Amino acid sequence: IYSPYFHITLFSLNIDTLKKLLSLFLFIIFYYSPFAYAQEPLVVYLHGIGGDQNDGIGTPVTQTQDGGFILGVGTSSDIGTGNIDSLCATTRDRSIFIKYNSDATIMEWVKCYGNSGDSTFGYIFQVDGGGVVLGGQFNDGGFLISKEDAIGNLIWSHSYSKGNSGYLKDMISTEDGGYIMVGSAIYIDTNVIVHYGSVGNDDIWALKVDSNGNKVWSIVIGGTYLDDPFSVIKGPNGGCYIFGSTNSDDYDCTGLHGTAGGLHADAYLIRLDSSGHILWHHDLGGGGSDGQYGWAVPNNKGGVLLTTGSNSTDGDVHHHIGDTGYFDYWVLEIDSSNNILWDNCFGGSNTDQPFSICKAIDGSIWIAGQSSGKGGEVDTAYTITNYDAWFVHADSIGNFLSAKVLGTTELNRGTMVYPLSNGSVIAGGYYWGDNGSFSSITWYGQSDAFLTVFAPWASNVNNLERQDESILLIPNPAKQLLTVQLLHGQNDCNIIITDLFGREIFTGKIAINIKQITINVSEWAKGIYYLQVISENNMRSTKKIVIE
Repeated sequence: IYSPYFHITLFSLNIDTLKKLLSLFLFIIFYYSPFAYAQEPLVVYLHGIGGDQNDGIGTPVTQTQDGGFILGVGTSSDIGTGNIDSLCATTRDRSIFIKYNSDATIMEWVKCYGNSGDSTFGYIFQVDGGGVVLGGQFNDGGFLISKEDAIGNLIWSHSYSKGNSGYLKDMISTEDGGYIMVGSAIYIDTNVIVHYGSVGNDDIWALKVDSNGNKVWSIVIGGTYLDDPFSVIKGPNGGCYIFGSTNSDDYDCTGLHGTAGGLHADAYLIRLDSSGHILWHHDLGGGGSDGQYGWAVPNNKGGVLLTTGSNSTDGDVHHHIGDTGYFDYWVLEIDSSNNILWDNCFGGSNTDQPFSICKAIDGSIWIAGQSSGKGGEVDTAYTITNYDAWFVHADSIGNFLSAKVLGTTELNRGTMVYPLSNGSVIAGGYYWGDNGSFSSITWYGQSDAFLTVFAPWASNVNNLERQDESILLIPNPAKQLLTVQLLHGQNDCNIIITDLFGREIFTGKIAINIKQITINVSEWAKGIYYLQVISENNMRSTKKIVIE
């Protein structure tokens, strides 16, 4: 856990022999795979954390002021029953927060909080002076926020709607030093000033507090039936987005694709201004069930990148992969004006459910969740009765690049994925068993937490948003010959073609008097490649190539 990297020493093989063996190996893998383009992400680190009871990695990851991040581990294991004690050896039920530097090469500190009382902390934020602000909930409902100094002394603590079934689902810090807490509520009190739902149906509750934990504003969002939040993210001009699901079609939740109160919910996105007023809301889905779990993150352009489960085949949902009635990962990008920029589905033949999403520094997208059987884009199944952890990698506009299954014969889930400063991503979840993908690490009992790091994706996948239309590929996809043609230009250009791992496959030059080059690709492994055209002034244009 102290360093998610390791060194590899190769035997002294002749370099030409090594290249030939590698080429043959890749050709066999990609040629005979039914989804040959799905070149798996490279796992460079895998570590298990646990004891005799249930342990797992939580979804929320908090970025710190120095560019690092804090992730959470929840455990109910007894002391002395595994390696969880190396992080925290106080009480059985505990929330553990681990602070890493920006590329996860150094674990800088660990804080541990017991959950044996009437409350649980699930969120932590680093503040000036080395202190932290903690967010959580009471066991019988209500929000809790506390501040500690650098040595753990309590400075202040506030509770809101204690005993009011207001369960915290997510929490963020704001630019003005405050915090927004989002959860569910079903009773009216001084903070939850209205309840739209009938008995047993939650509303969405958002609470803004200042840097001292004092209430700034509170808003309830909902309709007659069940409305549930998943996450909250920062929006433009001091506002925020709340992402969740809705089964209502009245009050704040209009536009449902299915029947209100029925089996088919929609995903639901709300944008609030800095004062907590609704700017717009959007029901997202089709005729099936949508909004099955999910997460949202900023798209770094003022909008939102989100993922949720969907089994719809119409409405806003395109490219459904699973068999009828089964859920896919559904991924969308939505701008600040409520426009869907693109959407795509990822999955196998059975149900697949996403729980977390992030954008890597190269612009590509990673999703963490679980899969329930081989088929479609799921190339491996370790269990036939449960779920495997499934991680999907897509380019910046939602095109499938690759996926990785991590599993055993029992239950596994990917719950977290987060970008690192070196281009890789760190992911986590929990696993159950000592076989399959986890046979190389220790399993201590019931569910253990795991952390893994996927290698950087060397290709410039973020440039796919800006592909140069002055380049023509004939044909694309290609099987035998590929012609690269420049439609206009005034200088000779160099071209470089790389595979998904950034390895150079071909280099050449296009003379301006000819304006094209033809390449024999008949012996290339099936899959996705990237063409870069480099002008004399070092301007680069990118095109995606598919070899069938």
